[in-house]
This record gives sequence, structure tokens and C-alpha cells, in this order.
Amino acid sequence: MTDELERHERRLREFLAREPFCLHPDKSQIEIFQRAFTHDSFTEEYNKKAARPVESYERLEFLGDAVLEFVVCDSAYRIPQLDSEGALTNDFKQKAVSNARITEYLRDAGMDLDGHMLVGNSFSSKNGKVISDDMRSDVFEALVAAIYLTFGLECARSVIDKIILTPLKESQGYI
Repeated sequence: MTDELERHERRLREFLAREPFCLHPDKSQIEIFQRAFTHDSFTEEYNKKAARPVESYERLEFLGDAVLEFVVCDSAYRIPQLDSEGALTNDFKQKAVSNARITEYLRDAGMDLDGHMLVGNSFSSKNGKVISDDMRSDVFEALVAAIYLTFGLECARSVIDKIILTPLKESQGYI
């Protein structure tokens, strides 16, 4: 099992080094990124046999959801055409932070989160991993939290802007 985590770390480093992230976490930082991609089904199975337990992304997802919502709301507030609370919420925020929309933006950006997720056997099939849109969205939110905690708000904002905000603003005619 340790070999699996080492392979995961190498793949994750390669993934994070590419656009839109361009991140190079050091040895002390990579663990939080691994956690961001670890579903609780994996931790339940792994921790039964492991000398050193691993954590799932759930706590990171909680924080990442708040960071994502803050960055999206901050961006929406700065768009003069969104001049009412309804427009800010319905015309912008909900189009940016719903699980289905996050998955859509990830797909459009060519982001293969599935290949980097650690999931338990219950999410495996003969055709590979069975990952839902909600799981992808959760991992993205956890990844946002890992970026925020490791590299700061402006780095998290940059990633959110590249993956979600710029495509949304372009589709809505705000840029």
C-alpha cells in the first residue's frame, strides 16, 4: 500500500506542475495535496492495514467550498452589470459553484481529477474507477483548500479564475 501512495505522490506532482496550477509543493507540502484527492472509502480500507493512517478530503472540502464561494462572490461583486443581489446570486454565483457546473468547468478545462483520486474498492469496476460529479466537485474544493493553505489566497484565486471564473465571465459576456 505504501508503494501506491508513493506512485500517487509522483503522479500528483506531475499533475500540479502543469497548467493551470504550475505548483511545485515540497516534501512537507505534498501530503495535503494527497489528502485533497483521497476519498473516505480509500481511507477506511487503507487505514485497516496501515501503520500510519491517511485522512480523506472531507475537512479540506469544507474549507475549499468557503474559499471558492468567497472568490466567486468577490469576483461577482466587481462586475457592474450584476447590480442586484438576485443577479449576483442567480446569474453568477450559482453558475459557478454548483457541483454540476464545477464538473463541467473541469471537463472543459481538460482536468482529469479522476485519474488522481484515491478511492476504495467499492468505487472500482472492471472499467476503472466509478467517480460521480459530486466527488469531482468535492475533490476540486479540497484542492482549492490545499492550495489556499499551502500557497495562499492569491494562488487559490488564480486557479479558480483560470478554471471557473474566466470561462463563466466569457460565456455571460462580462469580458
